[in-house]
Amino acid sequence: MTMTETAISLSQTAKAQPLLRVTIRNVAELAGVSTATVSNVINNTGSVSEATKQRVRAVIQRTKWTPNVDARNLARSTAEKPAPR
Repeated sequence: MTMTETAISLSQTAKAQPLLRVTIRNVAELAGVSTATVSNVINNTGSVSEATKQRVRAVIQRTKWTPNVDARNLARSTAEKPAPR
């Protein structure tokens, strides 16, 4: 599926199901980058070209995507816990 087809599909699905959440994977696919690149853009880390940052930010703005705070907190709390022995 091309990026345009994905955007149309996502747009149509969002209209049919307004509770559908846009994910970081959707943003990455629409911007033509990896989820790691999207993460680097929103966290201002890594080496991402200015053109790519602008493209990712445009998709974020267009889709009104916001990071899932619950998922972020879960990932951080899991990563910070010592491994069981």
